[in-house]
Amino acid sequence: MQSGAELQAPWQVCLLGRVHAGGLWGEVYRWPLRSVACLLACLALSPGRNFGREELVELLWPGVALDRGRARLRQTLSALRSMLETAGVAPGSVIDADRLTVHINPSALACDAQLVERHVALRQWLAAQALYRGEFMPGHYDEWVVDERQRL
Repeated sequence: MQSGAELQAPWQVCLLGRVHAGGLWGEVYRWPLRSVACLLACLALSPGRNFGREELVELLWPGVALDRGRARLRQTLSALRSMLETAGVAPGSVIDADRLTVHINPSALACDAQLVERHVALRQWLAAQALYRGEFMPGHYDEWVVDERQRL
């Protein structure tokens, strides 16, 4: 079972089974770009962690020229923000970014994959099973996604 803090999170991010986010500010099932769903997944799996922009560029678009990757990241980050920081939500309250780093506010979301891992680590098998809805990010085949799928 999720803790009170997890139930209070404004966004519930589901990466197991169909990738979606839902919560106080709406539901998101359609992603304008594959990279938007992948960026959310990366940030949601490590909430509060500061990701370097170059690290995200290499993760999402391996081998792309850095200037092109930075432009893609700006576009992807803007799209994700517009989906999660809707009307009435303070800018930067879900996703915080500066010139060098990007991170997601850990109190802004709960991620099913992260919660399943926590339950498994605590040997809470029924709670983990209740949250498991399918493989990690089905239909996504980026190298890091496949690696994460195998790890989970």
